[in-house]
Amino acid sequence: MSIYSADLDEYRQRLHANGRATDPAFGLDELLFRRFPKQSLVSGWPMALAIPFDSSGISVNRSRYSLAQDVLEPDCCGGNYRAGQVVLEFGVADFPAELPVENPEYKFRLKHVPGECCYAHSVIWCNPAGDIKQPCSTPSKTIRDLFRAELLTKIQSAGRTPREFTVLGPVA
Repeated sequence: MSIYSADLDEYRQRLHANGRATDPAFGLDELLFRRFPKQSLVSGWPMALAIPFDSSGISVNRSRYSLAQDVLEPDCCGGNYRAGQVVLEFGVADFPAELPVENPEYKFRLKHVPGECCYAHSVIWCNPAGDIKQPCSTPSKTIRDLFRAELLTKIQSAGRTPREFTVLGPVA
């Protein structure tokens, strides 16, 4: 059940897959939304090192198919209620596509990985080839730290402070 969106029918039309096919085309004007622990904010900004990065990429929602608060909905959180979370938003053009610091170079791409109840779900995919058909891999600590630092710099320079949302429906 939706807890952050007021209109349940509109929410289901927007967020559920409803038979739609995967959309691999990301526009440079699209925003990406990521939930983030409020406790990891320092002076209102996220700590870069608290942005998770693992072998399945960085999970985000696309603005083309969701609103910012949708990333907090149980439908996009494995059925869990995420109290104490804020939403980071950044542009598709904001994340660094390549970080040629080490050999091999790591390339970052967006991959639409919709769920039945969270059509907007996508991941920032990483591997040396930059090929979303190949497995995602976890880059070195240096690359992860550089990626997060560059992303946070873009978020801050755009003035996109983390957003907090009020629960509108019952938490059940």
